[in-house]
Amino acid sequence: MLVFELISNGTLFDHLHGQCNEIPCRISWPDHVRIATKISYALCYIDYGNSIDGTIGYIYPVYLETLRVTEKCDVYGFGVELVEVLTGHHPIEMFPGHKNLVDCFVLSMEENCILQIVDDVVLSQGSNEDIQAFIELALRCIKKKGDERPTMREVTLELRRRQHLIWSK
Repeated sequence: MLVFELISNGTLFDHLHGQCNEIPCRISWPDHVRIATKISYALCYIDYGNSIDGTIGYIYPVYLETLRVTEKCDVYGFGVELVEVLTGHHPIEMFPGHKNLVDCFVLSMEENCILQIVDDVVLSQGSNEDIQAFIELALRCIKKKGDERPTMREVTLELRRRQHLIWSK
């Protein structure tokens, strides 16, 4: 359980969206990857049998229809978080012609204009190879069909590998 009032340096949300204690701030690309990797470790640790609880925008849409919990529900939510980290946009933010950020992200990839919605900090600090790998991982995590998504373990291993490559440069 996190007690947000006690987070003196701001939450991940504050850092992703540029506001920390009334002072604009942004996190670096290596820190984006480090944070995503640590979150994936935490999700791997969670017992997937718990009752699902989540925030609108991160909950796997099919769960809302079926109320069936699988380990792939967490993978979808984490994929949404990866998209948020890449773009700096809120998951439920409306985009012209799209229902939400995930739809905009997927369509941007299909139309080969994905870099237009990637955050400027990510574009300026990340290598094309690293950003592309992160985009592809996010896309795999937000696949509509659960059996097409990786496991959280696979996601964690990929992020860990990518983090080591970034920090070794």
